[in-house]
Amino acid sequence: MSNKISNIQSEDILIEIKFRGPDLKYKSIPIYEVGQTFVAFQTIIHKAFLFENGRIKKGAQLTSDERRKLALRINQQRIGSDIYELIPFLSDPVISSILGSVIVRAFQALGEYTFRRIRNKKKDRESNQILIGAIYNQVNVIADRIGNIGGINNIEISDQTLPGMQPIIINKDVRDYIRELGAVPLEGDVTQIEGVVVRLYTRESSVLIQNIAGEYTKVKLRSQDFDRVRYQADEDSVVKFEGKHVYWLGKETSKFSYFQADRILAI
Repeated sequence: MSNKISNIQSEDILIEIKFRGPDLKYKSIPIYEVGQTFVAFQTIIHKAFLFENGRIKKGAQLTSDERRKLALRINQQRIGSDIYELIPFLSDPVISSILGSVIVRAFQALGEYTFRRIRNKKKDRESNQILIGAIYNQVNVIADRIGNIGGINNIEISDQTLPGMQPIIINKDVRDYIRELGAVPLEGDVTQIEGVVVRLYTRESSVLIQNIAGEYTKVKLRSQDFDRVRYQADEDSVVKFEGKHVYWLGKETSKFSYFQADRILAI
């Protein structure tokens, strides 16, 4: 695989980012605003790659080779609404293909915020929920550029490899929606989990279980159900629960770390 830095060609353009504001027809926005946006977007790309490879969790890092392959750089900037074209840092068809796939995944997650669908119930979102929650901090950073020192009132991010894909548009209403989401957890669909109880949290009526794959989940119970587990579960007995996974915006995890149990199915 080539590590050659890409030549500037129109077919290399992956992303176009437009900043709009009343003064941007005549001058560019401050470099701080541009830098914050680009770093946040590049981080979203990194997290989408980690997610696709089952590695997204707190503290996860890309290798230096992966960072180089996923790196984007500015092709050119055009005055008129402060438009920036982003292309791959490296010139290699394989790298462009990998980036294209990761960008699609990133746009799917971004769209849940900009189309204000975070709290809507949708079954096919469940598999993408971890990434949606993990990029919250970066989405918030980009949204905070609206109404800040640069005079930006609209940011449009479009995937140039898929002309039919609806662009990501962030305006004041979207910014306010993202801010309101805060640290409120999101619930998944009703499902069942089971595992061996390895720890009790008496004060909060919760238990930590380990499933057959070795993954740990903290299960929140009603007080009466907690007492059932506490006094009836043997050391090696498998307890089965029904309830919902809980996802926290802004947190990265490769495992479901929290579960709200509605009832116990078996002890």
